[in-house]
Amino acid sequence: MNWNKHLAPLAALLFVCACASPGESLPDDSEPEAEAGAPANQSDRAPSQPQANESADGSIVLNRVRYVVGDAAITEADLADARDLVRRSGRLGGRNLEEAAAEFMIDRAIVNMEARKESIIVSDERLQNEVQRRMQFAGIIDEKEFQERVERESNLTYEQWLENMRFELIKRQLIQIRITAPQPDDEEIERFYRRNRDRVGLEVRYREMVFAPRGAGIDEESRVSARANEAYNAASRNPAAFGDVARTFEGNVSPYKPTGGLVDYSNIQEIAERDQRLAMTLYSAPAGVVNRPFRDSRGRYVVTLVEAKRPIPLEKIRDVIRERLYFEKEGEAFEEWIKRRRREIAIIKPGG
Repeated sequence: MNWNKHLAPLAALLFVCACASPGESLPDDSEPEAEAGAPANQSDRAPSQPQANESADGSIVLNRVRYVVGDAAITEADLADARDLVRRSGRLGGRNLEEAAAEFMIDRAIVNMEARKESIIVSDERLQNEVQRRMQFAGIIDEKEFQERVERESNLTYEQWLENMRFELIKRQLIQIRITAPQPDDEEIERFYRRNRDRVGLEVRYREMVFAPRGAGIDEESRVSARANEAYNAASRNPAAFGDVARTFEGNVSPYKPTGGLVDYSNIQEIAERDQRLAMTLYSAPAGVVNRPFRDSRGRYVVTLVEAKRPIPLEKIRDVIRERLYFEKEGEAFEEWIKRRRREIAIIKPGG
């Protein structure tokens, strides 16, 4: 079970977001516009003669121009790479592979063209900063481990994922400049919460007794383990009296001992950030049952009793839901905007 509270929605944010709309990046430096009468930059126009390129799957393709979007050419090699990307990400949306690849390449060309007008550039340094931020959110220090996780969860190569993330960063900046989406109202937030109440997260109210060895050695471990088992036996005979046992049992070093070991409602994900073994025990335990002693992350022996569980209350996650719904509205507004730009921009299929 993944306890990092950022990773559940980072299936959408951390990894999936970067591969939701596969596309290419802008160059680090925009090319200046050509003077009147001067030829367009070679990279922005259709090549005069077909060229052979190697596609993402290693095959050699004749690099003829398949589409011209405004002043940008989409070549056969571009589409070959796009087909590989769409196939890996599984984003067909009911279309065949060729249609899906052509559509996101056209959308990518439109976004890049509009981004150039706004002087939007995502440099390699900005991209690396974003990688570091996501590694921190994921709790990963080693870059190789992060790359392996990205490839496993996105089904893309790490290089494809990086370029997709660069494109998403460009698109995000363009959306902020060009697109306005309405803020979700309270009714929408409450409706979302009701529909997803069982998936928003869990809070648990529990009691605990904690027994810590005073030093190293087998004898000390045996003594503390035996003491924890005695406490378990005393509490399990009458779980309703767990609080009384916790208050009076000698050797219990829990900071909650004065209140009978009571820990009020706490987010299970936040508990996991402190101690995954404790979180796993509380998550799986039924209410009203005393759990056998277990070792926590600090090597202490812990006895627990879950009193109640509940979904995280709406007021604690209202802002998170608001942000999620606004992100969705922005996505919808972007789709409408890109459809309109497709109608407005000249899209030519040579020979078609």
